Amino acid sequence: MMISRAQANQVLKVYLERVNQRRQADPEPAEVKEGDRVRLSEDARRVAHWVKLAKALPDAGSERVARVRDALARGTYNPSSSDVAAKIIERLVTDRALGEQERR
Repeated sequence: MMISRAQANQVLKVYLERVNQRRQADPEPAEVKEGDRVRLSEDARRVAHWVKLAKALPDAGSERVARVRDALARGTYNPSSSDVAAKIIERLVTDRALGEQERR
């Protein structure tokens, strides 16, 4: 599974919008009497998990990109049409899912 920077940024954008909506609904912070505590919402836990996964991904600008550039320069780059089609469909589905999530 590949998570692009655009996807990670989209997730963070949606999360921050939700946080801002909640802050506007309840602008006064609760008074803490015993000491500060942090309790992450389920959304925050998910975002933290996604960010961790995104950071663990290998650098896309590494060896693979160099190999593809070299193959393109030599005229030997010839990916299978089924691989290209699968990636196009994968991106369309992912982008559509992110777009639907944004509208919510």
